[in-house]
Amino acid sequence: MIGSLLAVPTIFILASTWSQPHWDWSTSAFGKAALPLLVVAFCVCIVSPFLSSLRVGLRFVAALVGGLAFGGCLVASYVLSILFFGAPFH
Repeated sequence: MIGSLLAVPTIFILASTWSQPHWDWSTSAFGKAALPLLVVAFCVCIVSPFLSSLRVGLRFVAALVGGLAFGGCLVASYVLSILFFGAPFH
């Protein structure tokens, strides 16, 4: 789960630096693959607790915490991307 959380800012950085202009991710091959990669990272955050040895009730709590952590990481990455690369609406 930690790896998928670290993948979120990495995806934002790579998609923003390889695309011209920075906010138009459809101009690069990695930018086009960014959304499916984010979906995979989200799925890993949600599914990975169910593959652990936790009790069943704690697995659902851990999946919820993983989803919330992913959402927080996604929002933080988006805000930092806007700060570093500029807003897509000029």
